[in-house]
Amino acid sequence: SIFLNPNNGHIYTFISIALLSAATDISIVPIYVFVLFLSGILLLLSSYHLIGLLTKNKKEQDICFIIFSLSAGLGIFLQLPNILTNGIGSLSFIGMGTNIYRTVGLYPSIALVPSILSIIFAIKQRVFYSSIFLALSGLLLPYITLPTFIINLLYIYLNYKNRIINTVKMSIIPAATSLVWIIPYMQNSIFFA
Repeated sequence: SIFLNPNNGHIYTFISIALLSAATDISIVPIYVFVLFLSGILLLLSSYHLIGLLTKNKKEQDICFIIFSLSAGLGIFLQLPNILTNGIGSLSFIGMGTNIYRTVGLYPSIALVPSILSIIFAIKQRVFYSSIFLALSGLLLPYITLPTFIINLLYIYLNYKNRIINTVKMSIIPAATSLVWIIPYMQNSIFFA
């Protein structure tokens, strides 16, 4: 039952780590740390590429990436009570809230990489590849699939000529792979509680 709940993390990532650990006799911890590091690097690289597609030149891309990387959104306001009660020494630059380094550091960001790659391929009008990466992100973390699909759908409707055909192409593979999560949810009502 723990493996069927996406709140616990990416089951396919954990199964892969466990199989690699069993095959190599290396502890799960260093493999997990390596996967976390690798997924963080891939997340930053794919984010940088996506920002490059959305900006006009390299200088804009670099500036936007720095802002993207270092901004904490509204996270600083979440830290304000902590700062007021414990002093400025309690403020962590990397842990100020919801910035990208918090994702890289604390959460297996590997599910976000195929999601970003799906958006990149949608922008490049490569619907098949976008669909494949969307399905992969759905296998890793179902919650990220719907927002990514909506972003891709909006992009299709604003920029593509054959909107309906491309929407169907974008939907078939992710819909099929979503059955991996949907069927256990329908069979066990605890997930709807």
